[in-house]
Amino acid sequence: MPKSSRPNFLLFITDQHRADFLGCYGHPVLRTPHIDSIAARGIAFDRFYVASPVCQPNRASLMTGRMPSVHDVRSNGIPLSMNAVTFIDLLRDAGYNTALVGKSHLQNFTDWEPIVKRPKPREGFREPSSPLAQSLRDHLAEAKYEQETPGYWKNEEKNKEAFFYKEYAGVPTIFYKTGDLCLADTDGDIMYLGRIDSQIKVQGFRVELSEIEFFAKEHLQKINAVAVAFANKIGNTEIGMVIEADDFDVKELLAYMKKCLFDFYLPLLPYLPVNRVSMLYVN
Repeated sequence: MPKSSRPNFLLFITDQHRADFLGCYGHPVLRTPHIDSIAARGIAFDRFYVASPVCQPNRASLMTGRMPSVHDVRSNGIPLSMNAVTFIDLLRDAGYNTALVGKSHLQNFTDWEPIVKRPKPREGFREPSSPLAQSLRDHLAEAKYEQETPGYWKNEEKNKEAFFYKEYAGVPTIFYKTGDLCLADTDGDIMYLGRIDSQIKVQGFRVELSEIEFFAKEHLQKINAVAVAFANKIGNTEIGMVIEADDFDVKELLAYMKKCLFDFYLPLLPYLPVNRVSMLYVN
């Protein structure tokens, strides 16, 4: 379908708003003319169900099309993983220009602990290790999940780590350090050149090569291991791992890494010995 003939999508969300507190639903006092005009031209539902009655979990369900038990945002105070694929990502992938105005509430806005607390383990039981404490192996305690909270944006030290000022088009502009390596040409257009860290994308997911290396070295008792990215014959990104060792148990390494990493991190092929260096492929 030509881009010019494709529909545009505008999604309005009113926060903490009961359905019967709208003029179009018959409230005797309140007047909501703009919302009423939308209802008059479209469809007004008299029965509608949500995934959760709580703000953050339901917004995450709206964005991902998944239940809170799957996307893991079970209460306010738990941010949506940045590895989650949203319908916004799919629209952008299809060539749409996307934008957010106002509050999305997919990340935390306060420094408060989650409303729903984890119960203390029963006697004789213990909490799982930190990487296994949630159903997804993610790092929700990282600074990138705090950047919308007052404790983050009022902290000068954290701001210096994440933002910098630079003159752009003659105007002092604040920039966020995304980790992308870019070049501004004479016209002011910014060209993407790559990353300054070891982060890559595999099957649409962000992958930290250093994380693969960490768990490989941990299992191999500090034997040197380096993860590298390359493009295969059809242009997809794959990951190879160079391990400095005469020999090691591939099955044991795979089993250990499977406990610690996402499936798309995992080695799929046996290593190829190259003198004292072995190559392990990851897809």
